[in-house]
Formats: sequence, C-alpha cells, structure tokens
Amino acid sequence: APLQLYSIYRLILAGIFLVFSLTDISSVQIGNSESHLFSITVNTYLGFALLGVFLSHIKKPTSTKQLYFNSIIDIAFLLSVVFTSGGLSSGLGILILLPVILPNILNPGQMSLLLSALTVLALMGIQAFMQSQANDGSYEIFHTGVLSLFIMTISWVAGSWFEKASITAELAKRRGIDLENLSQLNQSILDQLQTGIVVLDHNAAIRHLNPTAWDMLGQPDDWRSHQLKEYAPELSNHLEFWKANIAPKVASYDLKHWKSTEFTLRLSQLGIRNQGVVLMYIEDTRMQREKQQDVKMASLGQLTANIAHEIRNPLGAISHAAQLLSESPELDKADERMIQIIQANSKRMNGTIESVLNLSRKNNPKRE
Repeated sequence: APLQLYSIYRLILAGIFLVFSLTDISSVQIGNSESHLFSITVNTYLGFALLGVFLSHIKKPTSTKQLYFNSIIDIAFLLSVVFTSGGLSSGLGILILLPVILPNILNPGQMSLLLSALTVLALMGIQAFMQSQANDGSYEIFHTGVLSLFIMTISWVAGSWFEKASITAELAKRRGIDLENLSQLNQSILDQLQTGIVVLDHNAAIRHLNPTAWDMLGQPDDWRSHQLKEYAPELSNHLEFWKANIAPKVASYDLKHWKSTEFTLRLSQLGIRNQGVVLMYIEDTRMQREKQQDVKMASLGQLTANIAHEIRNPLGAISHAAQLLSESPELDKADERMIQIIQANSKRMNGTIESVLNLSRKNNPKRE
C-alpha cells in the first residue's frame, strides 16, 4: 500500500512538471535555465512514473527493488530539475527529501543511508558546478550545505527510529502470537475439566463456558455476553452477595435443588475488583458422593472377601476333624448325631462363603 501511494504521488508530480514544461510562465523559475533539457527530463520521468504505477499494481519485482528503483529515478529527475531551474534558489530542493527519506523509513539500513549520502554529494556537486559557472557569492553553497546536512540528519534519525520501531513491532507480533496460543491452550484445558467453569466480566456477563458448565446451565443457545441471571438466577444472587460483601476473597457455597441435585459453588477474582473477571467453579457433589459410595462398596467387598477367606480355613479344619471323629468305633448314637450336626452346618457355612467369594470375584466374560 505505501508503494502504491508513492507511485500515485510520482504520477501527480510528473503531471505537474509536464504542465510547467508545456506552458510559458515567466514568473515561475522552473526549467527556465535549460528548457529543452527540462522538457526531455519531464517526458522521460512521466514514462517512468507510469511504469512505476503498473509495477506496483502487479507487485513485480519485489517491493524493496521497486522502492530503490523509484527512489533513484526520482532523485535523478529532481536533481536534473534543480539543475535546469538554476539551482536551489528555485526552491525545488525540498522535493528531494521524500525519495531520500522514504527508503530509510520503509527499509532502514546501510543501503538507504548510502543512497542519502550519494544524493547529498550529487546535490553539492551540481550546486558547486553552477556556482563556478556563474561566479556568484557563497550564499547558494551555504544553502546547499544546510540542506545536505538536514537530509543526512533526517535520513539517519528516521532510519534509526523506524528500525527500532520495526523490531518492536515484530516483537509485539510474536508476543501477540504467543498470547493467542496461550489463550487457546487455557481454553482447551478449561474445556477438558470435569468441573464447570464460568468466566464473567465485571458486569456479570458471561464471557466463557466450558462444556461441563454449559450442560449444568441447561445448554443455553447464544450465551456469550448475556447476563448470568438469565440462565441461573440463584447463582447470580450468590455472585451479587459475594461481590458486595466478600470479594476479592475466595468463597464457597453449597446449593441443593429438589433434594436431588447438589452443587458446590466457588467464586474467585482476577484483576481489579471493579474491572477484573470473575471465575465461577461449579462442582456436582452428588456425582462425587456416588463415586465415594462406589469406593466404599468396593472396599467393603474386598473386606468381606478377606473375612470369608479367614473363616474358611478354620471351618475346613472343623469339618475335617468331624469327619475323622465319625470314623471312631466307640461312638454312641448321641455322638453320631452331634457329628452330623457339625458336618451339616459346616457344609452350610461353606456354601455361604462360596457365595460371598463369587460376588467379589471378577469372572472373565464369555463371548458368544
């Protein structure tokens, strides 16, 4: 875009000088010293200006090459105009500033400073030659020296400043990319959490919901920038109370709905109290309690299995002892009855232990 604007400026400048070359204005000292050379120079520059507009439109060659090419053509043209107009007394020397400073702005470096130095040397050489031919005083030489010093100073200052600015802009761009990546990473982490996360601005408008919170709030449509009270009035009431009395300290609240759904609400502040964002954590404690109950049941099952193993060993010893006692020839009817009772209850107890152990075992699935 800057190169295209500069090409339009060159075309307008060529048109203005073409008007001066085609008209005879005696009061204006432009091209009066060498009118024929001035006319040739203007016509040639007009062709280069049209070529520059075309090249800037197709963007070939590269912008850097076009910049230096256009600047060199402009400097040569303006030096020729200064020469054909009788020197710096025509007031055209100031036009040389733009093609000299522009490379130092758009592409600061040694090449741009070298172009500025060569321009200054050419300007001083032309003015010295014209002074030697006219045998005038030293006023024009002094004026040329001041302009040359001004051109070099502006070129050096502009080049240094824009070089630092370009480095700062590149650093800011990289930092912006890093912040954007970090923001995407944070959002991805929030979306993966099983805890509901609601990010609110200082006006209690929703800025972000992770999928868990979105599901807890009833899966609202177009929730961004809407007020929290539109979807969860009770949460909004707790938020207002927290902001008025507790913030920025962290606070937790227990909520229960219809004696079935239980939530734990935790509020924390990020940034300044009146301008920072609020993080709202919503946890479904009912699910946590169910998980805790499952863990308790699993632990109880493991304990029961261990107890069954411990009972099974002495029970086996009792059953075996009763069997050995039944083989004794000196037993009467009462003793035999007692042995039968011991064996029957041992068998019954063993069956109960087998049932408990089968419940605690994880049998391999049978595929069909």
